This record gives sequence, C-alpha cells and structure tokens, in this order.
Amino acid sequence: MNIDLKGKKALVCGSTQGIGKAAALKLAACGASITLAARNEDSLKLVINELDVNDKQAHSFIAQILIPQMFLSIK
Repeated sequence: MNIDLKGKKALVCGSTQGIGKAAALKLAACGASITLAARNEDSLKLVINELDVNDKQAHSFIAQILIPQMFLSIK
C-alpha cells in the first residue's frame, strides 16, 4: 500500500535498525521528508546514504530520547 506523503514530515526514532529503519524507508518511499534520530552516528550515516540513493530528503541527529534534555531539544 502506498500513501502519498509528499510535503509531509516524519521524525523516526530508533531509525537505524529493525522496525524504525523499515518505517523510515517506507515513509521516504511514500514521499515524506524524513528526520532520523538514533544513538549511533555511523549507523545514522548508513541509513541517510541509503535514503539519499533513492533521492529522498533526509536529516539526522544523534539522540537518546530517554534523556529528557535530548528529547526536549527536538524541534
């Protein structure tokens, strides 16, 4: 199933593996602009590169959302 998400933005936490990565890839495939959040910078770069290959707009930042200050800094 494909949903048109062009012009929409999505924040995906835990986006470097498992369900989070699958969700990020699917959202991007549907046209959403993706922001990835995860704890590992190298893993984030790999997923960003995978999205960039598919000409999708993506951004990333390192975050541990269980730490209140990091969670509150998300904008």
